[in-house]
Amino acid sequence: MAFQFVGVRPFIVCDAVIVAALPMDSPGPTGSLVLRVKALISASIIGLIGLLVSSAQAEDSPLPSSAMVADGIDGLPGLYRLPLLAEPAPRLSAGAWFNYGYTEPQNDTDGPHHRIAATGSIGGTWWRYVELALRYDVRHDMHPGDEDGRDSGTVVDFTPLVRAGLPLGPVRLGAEGRFLFSGAGQEHVPGPTPEGRLIINYTRPSWWVSSFVGYRTPFFGHDDIEADRLRAGDRVALGVSEFSTLTTGLGVMKDFSQLSLLGEVSWDIAVGAGAPPVGQSPLRIGVGARRALLRGLNLQALVEVSPGGRAPSTSTDPLVPIEPRVAIILGLSVRLPNLVQKPKPVVGPAQPAKPVEAAPVVEQPPPPPPPKARVLVEIVDEDGHPISDARVTLMRPDAKGDPGSVYEVPLVELNRYAVGDLEPGVVELSIEADLLQSYTQEVTLVGDAEQVMSIKLRKAVAKEGQLRGLVRSFSGQGVAAKVQVTPGEREVFCDEQGAFELDLPPGTYTVIIEAEGYLAQKRPVRIRKDGVTVLNADLQRSH
Repeated sequence: MAFQFVGVRPFIVCDAVIVAALPMDSPGPTGSLVLRVKALISASIIGLIGLLVSSAQAEDSPLPSSAMVADGIDGLPGLYRLPLLAEPAPRLSAGAWFNYGYTEPQNDTDGPHHRIAATGSIGGTWWRYVELALRYDVRHDMHPGDEDGRDSGTVVDFTPLVRAGLPLGPVRLGAEGRFLFSGAGQEHVPGPTPEGRLIINYTRPSWWVSSFVGYRTPFFGHDDIEADRLRAGDRVALGVSEFSTLTTGLGVMKDFSQLSLLGEVSWDIAVGAGAPPVGQSPLRIGVGARRALLRGLNLQALVEVSPGGRAPSTSTDPLVPIEPRVAIILGLSVRLPNLVQKPKPVVGPAQPAKPVEAAPVVEQPPPPPPPKARVLVEIVDEDGHPISDARVTLMRPDAKGDPGSVYEVPLVELNRYAVGDLEPGVVELSIEADLLQSYTQEVTLVGDAEQVMSIKLRKAVAKEGQLRGLVRSFSGQGVAAKVQVTPGEREVFCDEQGAFELDLPPGTYTVIIEAEGYLAQKRPVRIRKDGVTVLNADLQRSH
């Protein structure tokens, strides 16, 4: 490894993505090579940030919910470490994350440890519910208080992963496989350290709950590391485990339109003979917030602590990962939908050949068909909560202006409804949702363009209730009485059987029932929204 091990030769793998660390103060050509490698890594991170900003500025439509478009550190939908499953729309995503971590001294002769790290990731999906991602991590550890003198080093890890999920109503089930190629302690391109996970998500409007449980094999190639010759700081920087690991995580996110708050817990529990106790396995607790800056561009900040105990880390102890006690994380993520949904060019028919003997006649090719239009509708309620159960249709009137063709607009993401391959022209957009007011708008579709609309539905106005009943004499005969309701001074007359009905707004009323030759009655009633209140009365004769 690239740290200043006593008696261990420093090295670097130049022909692979996995680069082992070297001391910052290495002399001669080797030190110059390290500087070039670090400069290349820095330039790639800066270039990734430029890609994020330029891509986001190219989108000028309204900002959608931040939780819908943001990705976790793996470059796929998620909180920070915790995954979110089954977003079926094709997409391409990229992200850049930066963090600082502090680790306390591990023994009496050791000093504090400081870590500066960066992560770049790119991911996406081209097949329904199957996602691929590529992630690389660069971490630079500094140990200024080491008893053998100042020490520092850099390690690069490389992780491809595949994730698949299936939505089952509000519950989403999935699995993930990842393969860690690490530059820690290797003199050659290391083999992968595999990990498999089972994932369960639960979603409600504006709420997301994510959990997973997984298994990771011991670090590939840990036998090549001379653990008894490592400094205390090098053990902290390696992040290597000689044991199999049971990985678990639980996270919750609450969305407030353009701002999301999140919290998550993840725990890597070492298992097997000689493994440290559960309380000394790496435990991480993080809280943070995510903000949508531009369409497709999201900023996320997180504070993560590791409150658990520490496994012994002397020269005779096995290698176990030691997480920073406190870490501060800042990340940017972007979605690039236009890179995977470009319209195909329309190719006109070939020019017919000119006659050989006759005078040249130029035949114009028929005009190409007009380019198609696309509609994207994002729907929220008055409080900014996404609406995923709306019924969205487009109606194109005929030549006489009467209702014509009707197109269903299906749900493609959480509250995003989209349909393409539409003829240009004027259509009527209609939206209906339970307990919300209906919405209608005339929309002009333009060929070779996407019409993006953000719609806010208001709560439905409370419907009236109904008062009905039967007025009879003591002998059981129907009475054609007058029924008067106050306040409001509403009245209705019973039919020959004594039956009556009256629609009223919700509220409390006094009902007065009068008929010639009978004693009047006064009765209180309460009318409920969308309900029926029944009031029957038997009238006594007045003489």
